Amino acid sequence: MWKRKQNRPPSVLAIRTSQMFAWLQKKWVNWMQQREARLTMAQKKWSLAIFMLCSCSGCVLIFLAGITPGINSFSAPVAVQPLRMPAIQPNTNANVQTPITREDTLTIRRYLQTIDSMSQTQEGKAQLDAYFRQRPGLSDSIAVLRKIFYHQ
Repeated sequence: MWKRKQNRPPSVLAIRTSQMFAWLQKKWVNWMQQREARLTMAQKKWSLAIFMLCSCSGCVLIFLAGITPGINSFSAPVAVQPLRMPAIQPNTNANVQTPITREDTLTIRRYLQTIDSMSQTQEGKAQLDAYFRQRPGLSDSIAVLRKIFYHQ
């Protein structure tokens, strides 16, 4: 890392590229000098004034767009919607388990069957999507519930 760099000669491509840019600059300067020589002093002053006016007005527009976002800016405002998440209740008694009754298992089976039957039609899929959009995190909970329920 701290070695002294060797003085390598530049590559042929770098040399040719710099020579091409120098030649292009010379051609541009000669052409502009010939065009400028044809203009009178009044035309030069007017063209300089127009150039300065356009440059300054462009800078002012950019400055105003930067300090007033959303009103006079060039970017469209972004709509932000808050994400509603269910409150997570802390588990105070980790050792206490609620027994699952037969009625609970039948209720879970009916709920899962209802979701499965709704997902088979287009209208049902649309209703399920709306249902899950109103309840974020529910689809993940249902996947965990299925895993637990069917693998016991």
